[in-house]
Amino acid sequence: MEQKKYTYSTYACIFVILIALINFGRGIVMDFSADIYRHGPVFPPDNIIGGDFQCVNYMALRLRHGLPLYEERDYGDPRQAALDAHYRRMLGSLPEEAKDWIIRVQALPWNHTPIAAYIFIPLTSLSHPVAYRVHIGALLAALFLALGLLSGYSRHRAHYWAVSSALVAFSYPLLFQLERGASESFVLLLVTLAFVLWRGGKSAVWVGALIALAAHVKMYPLIFLYYFILKKEWRVSLSIIAFVLILILASALVSREGFGAGMAQYVKLYRFVSDVYITEDTWVFAGNHSTYSFMSYLLRSYSLPSALLIRISNVINCVILACVSLSVVARRTRDTTSSLMDFSLMMIPMTVIPPAANDYSLVMLYFVFVSCIIVFEHLDFRTLRTRVLFLLFSLSATLIFMSILKMPIAPGPAGGYLTRLWFLSNKWPTLMVLGAVVWLVRGDLLRREERGEGG
Repeated sequence: MEQKKYTYSTYACIFVILIALINFGRGIVMDFSADIYRHGPVFPPDNIIGGDFQCVNYMALRLRHGLPLYEERDYGDPRQAALDAHYRRMLGSLPEEAKDWIIRVQALPWNHTPIAAYIFIPLTSLSHPVAYRVHIGALLAALFLALGLLSGYSRHRAHYWAVSSALVAFSYPLLFQLERGASESFVLLLVTLAFVLWRGGKSAVWVGALIALAAHVKMYPLIFLYYFILKKEWRVSLSIIAFVLILILASALVSREGFGAGMAQYVKLYRFVSDVYITEDTWVFAGNHSTYSFMSYLLRSYSLPSALLIRISNVINCVILACVSLSVVARRTRDTTSSLMDFSLMMIPMTVIPPAANDYSLVMLYFVFVSCIIVFEHLDFRTLRTRVLFLLFSLSATLIFMSILKMPIAPGPAGGYLTRLWFLSNKWPTLMVLGAVVWLVRGDLLRREERGEGG
């Protein structure tokens, strides 16, 4: 046992050293075209930070003023003028031209559910600088709370927190999320808490409520309804469906446009996202790791229409989801540790299926990374197979969480990708490698459980 602990400790230290060296070294390593990697922000900064948070705040203000989320602005409506004046006050001492720009760039219709705006209404009582700081603090608190919940499954807390700290310190998706003010850390916490309650044998009602709320903040966690159906967890599945409907009805009931208009807004959201938002061909760039973005760039020389590319990517996504589903169904998990890997497997298709999968959604992979670290504690590092798997896991985690973009995001065929290593800029291939590693590690763990071997 002591030999196993020592070996695992060695590899945990190697992981921390590897991710640190690669991130510190990327600024001085030359690529094949003799240019250095970018030192500055990966994405060109907006006039003020927190572009996504500005949008959410603006939409929350629209709700306060009784304006619709899924229609274009009506400047003849006196409520619009009141909203703009309110928003200018929130922006405080910014120059007037910056305020004009911020109000002008808020895109309508909105591409999220109403609940995602309702939960931010309390922050509209604060000035933008204060509200943004509160938001950033809440995001970091949610991240560390999620990591703390998962640490309860670890046998080696010092190693767990060393690896987790390295992932936090050298995480391009986390920095991108904080710069944009996106809400992925909240979704991570909700999904993690749902997992902990589920494995703790707590009420299926609360598990369903948490997943439903996560799916209303960001729609992609709804994939866990499919997972619980695969697991034949009928009470949890029904709870998710029930709370999704409850939240839809609740947002319609509180709508100042009336119940009918409140229900119709979900139809408008679906039509906008499916007919306009995705097919505008604005999502093929290096900050989008989706299958759609990857296939669009891979097949760019064929000039295929967006609708066809979406169909091609959907077929690939179905194949990925089918492989994950067969793995979940074919070999049932027996305990919490192996269930961690089931959840992690589901997060791979969850991450690439949305056509607009901005890289800050990779914050959800904290669940996958720390789950793998926990499972590696149970494997035998005296075998070459375990060491190779740990090396592959370390490299994929490092590349996914590392920024290797060189060019600013701009219109045109380059789209911000590295000229020769665009497949690493996109991150989709690395996510597929990570999925394969999770699948192999899960298999090793299940075989050890079947043999009755200890960790």
